[in-house]
Amino acid sequence: MSNNINHLNIGRKLNQSNSIYILLIRPTGLESDNLNAHDTIRVHYFTSKVIQLKSLISNNWDGKPRLEGIRLIARGRILNNDKLIGPALLKQPGDETSSCRSFLNSIQTNTLK
Repeated sequence: MSNNINHLNIGRKLNQSNSIYILLIRPTGLESDNLNAHDTIRVHYFTSKVIQLKSLISNNWDGKPRLEGIRLIARGRILNNDKLIGPALLKQPGDETSSCRSFLNSIQTNTLK
């Protein structure tokens, strides 16, 4: 992945209280030992939308996956392009899922806590 795909801030300063990290993992390297800093994207919790993350990946990820082929799935549901990433990945009360795994075409993501 390109070195410039590590922040999606929509013109806003990212800090600990307004952002989350999304870890992108290639399907052939699901072990954390295979990760590097450029596989992590920090997104603004309140303004980053699914379509913006998909566009960032489509434009910068090795192989340039087609935008329409990328799917972001959280807790078994495909997230619509207009959804905000942060609230969509937030664990809801009563949700027994301990972590959120999302798939972007052939790319798996986890939120870092």
